[in-house]
Order: sequence, then C-alpha cells, then structure tokens
Amino acid sequence: MDVNLYTTDEQQRQKVFKKQTKVVLFHFIIEIPYVIFAIIMAIMSRSLIMMMESVHTLVTLIHTGSLLITSKKLQQNSLFRYDYGMGKIEAFGAFLAGIFLYLGFTLIIGTSVMHIIHPVQAHEILGLAIIMKVVALLVSGKFYYYHKKLQKQAGSKVLSSGIALGKVGFLFESISLGILVIFYGLRTIEWIAYFEPVACILLALLLMLKERKPIKDAIDDLLDRTTDEDTQRKVLKCIPSIFNEFEEFWGIRTRQSGEIIYIDLLVGFSPDKPYAEIESLLGEFTKLVSKELPGSKVSIVLQKD
Repeated sequence: MDVNLYTTDEQQRQKVFKKQTKVVLFHFIIEIPYVIFAIIMAIMSRSLIMMMESVHTLVTLIHTGSLLITSKKLQQNSLFRYDYGMGKIEAFGAFLAGIFLYLGFTLIIGTSVMHIIHPVQAHEILGLAIIMKVVALLVSGKFYYYHKKLQKQAGSKVLSSGIALGKVGFLFESISLGILVIFYGLRTIEWIAYFEPVACILLALLLMLKERKPIKDAIDDLLDRTTDEDTQRKVLKCIPSIFNEFEEFWGIRTRQSGEIIYIDLLVGFSPDKPYAEIESLLGEFTKLVSKELPGSKVSIVLQKD
C-alpha cells in the first residue's frame, strides 16, 4: 500500500480548494449564457469583435471547465495537494483551448480582410453588446481578484492557472470593449468601418502570439519524460544525509512533466515512528533537493508488505 505524506496544512488547503471550486463553478455557470449571447450578437451584427468574443468565451469555457474538474477533484482528495494526474486534465484543457483559439482567430483574420475589402458598418444592436461586455469585464476582474486572494492563502498550480485565466480574460475584455465603443460610437463616420477589421487583426495576432507558450507548456505536460542521468545523480547525492532514518529503502522514482521534476522516495519506517518526525524528514530532504533541483516536487511513499 502506498501512503503519500505532505508537509502542507491539509485543513487550510481544503478550505481554499472549496472556495476555489465555488468561484470557478460560478464563473462556469455565467460563461454558458454569455457564450450563447456572444454568438447571437456576432450573427446578428456581423461584428468582428463579437466574433472574437464568441471564440474567446468558448476558449474560456473550456479552460474554466478543466479548472473546475481539477479543483473539484482536489477538494475531494483527502491529501488536498495538487495531484500529478490532475495536471494532465488541466494541460489537455489548455491544449484544446489553445488549438480552438488559433483556428477561430485564423478564421477571424480572414474575415477581417474581407471586411476591409467590403466594409461593414456598425449595427445598432452593438449598443446592447457594449453593456454585456462591461458585465463580462467586471466578472473577469472579480475572478482574477478572488484567485489572487486564494493564492496568498495556499499556493497551488491550480490557483495560479485561475489567476492567469482571469488576467487574460480581463485584458481581452478591456481591449475589445475599447475597440467596440470606438467602432459603435463613431459609426456615422464612413471610414470607421475599416477600424474594426484592422484592430481585430492586430488583437488576434497579439493573442495568438501570447497563446504559443501555454500551448507549448501544455504539450510538455502531456508528454512525460524520463529524467536524465545528471538529474538522478543530484537526487542520489541528497540520500546519504537521511539514509539512516529509514528502516527500509526500496528505491527512488523520478519523472519529469513539463518543467517540474517529481521525486518519490519509496521507503519504510519503524511502526512506532511519529508522523511529525516523518514530516520533518520530508521537509529536510525537500530543502536538500531544492538546492540541487529548484522547483522539484518531493513525496515520501511508504511501502508496506
């Protein structure tokens, strides 16, 4: 039987993940009708910025969905720690969302070129779209604020993902709202019809450029790699200082997912050894490994016959 031991405050992390699950669930529920609204507005107005809004909200929905699954799973996990397997769900969601964004924005760039050749004036219904985008901007800001607040209470990669999602959403809504206000406010001027397609091309290229790294990171996280010999030597170098603390030593497992190196110590302790001493030992070994391999994740796996 494998038992993982962690040094984090489990009850505190449980409370944080419960709060995060509520925040993400609320955001997910709000995004569903907003996606439908954005698509309807894009069809009725033929507005490029609302087409971009449709793609972006669908991407956000995919991201939020994977984040909801991950945070819900972590809330149910009695260890309340970011789980290696959960990273796969999050990475797949990020990869899927990134590919969808690239395909959608590529189509929008092509449509923008057509609108430059055949200009389209602003539709009156975009006044309603502006109001809804103000609401979307406030929701993105709140989402970012709550995750930033939770991150201070308990650091987690999942919480960091929520912060990144909220930040990107807030920036997109701010820029696209500005474009829409200018396009709609100056709709009586003939040349303003060229403003929206040019602005959308620039915004689409900017977001596609920014999305390159998240897609690359997601692919790296989905493709596990065996650690190289130099990394394994650095881990083994840290073992002698704590070796006498084990009653049994079964070996070490190492794997690399993205930029994170996961290290599992397969060991056995005396039945009467206090949990506090094992926890202290894990902290000591983690410090030693962190000096050699910054950013690595260490766990002790108890082996029982």
